[in-house]
Amino acid sequence: MINLRPHQLRVLDAMQTVEQDAENLLATIDESGVDKILVCARRTAQIVNMVSETNFCNQLQMRGYNWMHITSKTGAIINGTEVGRDKFFDTLTKWGKEKGMKFVVMHHTIFEKGQPAVSVVKK
Repeated sequence: MINLRPHQLRVLDAMQTVEQDAENLLATIDESGVDKILVCARRTAQIVNMVSETNFCNQLQMRGYNWMHITSKTGAIINGTEVGRDKFFDTLTKWGKEKGMKFVVMHHTIFEKGQPAVSVVKK
């Protein structure tokens, strides 16, 4: 696993617009060249806004990535379709094991300081 530390990311400024967040994440994903990516957002609203107010997910799909997110506020979403929690985690496990499967998981930060981060798995 390659962990890109917050200082390596361009998504650091809390004053950035959701469009800038999306553009910066796409650039980071493009530069990483990996298949499986975890995006940790500072707030659930960041995920919801990026998915609903930008072309981020369409851009992911154009690059061959599936996408998913889960929060306690919005539930579980896979490629724009609401699914149950069990289906979300079953799909995550399946995709994680599948060689060559490209996907992005967006999640509210699990880091104590609330720093945005991107983790990529290189196999």
